[in-house]
Amino acid sequence: MARKRIGMTPHLVWRKETGYRLNGIVSGMVDGQMRLYLSGTRSVSGHRESAVFCLSAEGETVWRTQLAEAAEERLACVFPNLIDDPFLGLCLFYSFGSSDNACPRPGYARLVRAESGDVVWEARTRSHHAGNGSCIAADLDGDGRLEIVWWDSANVYCSDVSSGHLRWEYSDRVQICHGRPALARLRGSPAIIVGTEYSNPDGTSSVLALDGSGRALWRKDGFPEDLGSTPVILADTDHDGRDEFVIAGLDLVHHDNRETSFLWCFRDDGELAYTAPCGCGGLAVARVRGELLAAGITNTRDGGNSGAREVRLFSLATGELKHSHPVPRAYLDAQNPVAADLDGDGMPDFLLATGNPGGYGNDPAIPPCADVYVVRADGATLWAETFPNYIHQPFVSDVDGDGRNEMLLPCGDGSLYCIRTPGIATGSVWPCTGGSYSRWYSVT
Repeated sequence: MARKRIGMTPHLVWRKETGYRLNGIVSGMVDGQMRLYLSGTRSVSGHRESAVFCLSAEGETVWRTQLAEAAEERLACVFPNLIDDPFLGLCLFYSFGSSDNACPRPGYARLVRAESGDVVWEARTRSHHAGNGSCIAADLDGDGRLEIVWWDSANVYCSDVSSGHLRWEYSDRVQICHGRPALARLRGSPAIIVGTEYSNPDGTSSVLALDGSGRALWRKDGFPEDLGSTPVILADTDHDGRDEFVIAGLDLVHHDNRETSFLWCFRDDGELAYTAPCGCGGLAVARVRGELLAAGITNTRDGGNSGAREVRLFSLATGELKHSHPVPRAYLDAQNPVAADLDGDGMPDFLLATGNPGGYGNDPAIPPCADVYVVRADGATLWAETFPNYIHQPFVSDVDGDGRNEMLLPCGDGSLYCIRTPGIATGSVWPCTGGSYSRWYSVT
């Protein structure tokens, strides 16, 4: 693919070789120093092992935890999360499970100290698929202390952040893959909004709201698409002062051979506000001149059978397609595209990626690759580049504290690229997947 630069000149600051197929990144400050946290998996003698890393702003390893011996086939979570607890300080939450379905070993979730990786507590999951590592930390019961809501592939848990003590568990037809529930307020109180993946006996999916005690406030069943593999996005799409919940559904691996997958927008009582053709999995959200826009690249594995290979921008208020243009190739879109100023004009741009993984999800007819684009809110391409392997979760932050955004691109070949942009930074810390529990994937 030809490299394109239109009004944007990125500069490679450093490249880190980790030896692991990399997943997600979060960032935080430890003793006044920027720290980056990510996870990865590698093959050793035909088996897979995983590790969690802490890196400096210069890409140097501060600490690394290998989760298990290679023979145990441990898989690290794809979404590590930072939690700033007033009693414990800054901590990192992650989970890891077993990939051996024939002889499954228990999955685990861990809270560790961000500065050292030392374990604060560890909890066993009921499923050997230990979850994707995403979580929500909030004072759910009003006692002034944080609880953490986390999940494996079949259960939602709530634990004390400080001790790991289990408060409650919800296990009624929950199936969560890469989904990321969101934190809302319903009836004036915290609520967890969850989407599920084909979790019902008839093969349909659900969306539900849990209160701070784990009780279902409402549950809506019968949706034909996978709603448990993408984020729940919170946004007041109709300007009534109450958030709606938007999920990009998937026709997972052509599950029903649908022409396209859809956007699903739910009101705060769970009723459907709208549904609209989408075709994308990962979406980044930004408010541009008063309009809520969501951007992504079509997913030709999970987004339907249309064969469309496009960059798409949608109105989140209505689901209307505002802009599309073709790209040379598309397969699996990045889980987490990002909205951020990347060209220095103070307006949100969209960092998007598509590609073919070298591991799970690989299409053997396509060589491993990643095509990365920076697209303006009007759809114009500012920059495009090809990388040697799939980029699961692009990341944007002011890593070096100079007031400008860097793009961090964790690649499936084990390399991590830090690329400086002219974009004006609004902050350095990105503690959880999505930047916040509204899951906008936005630093604007």
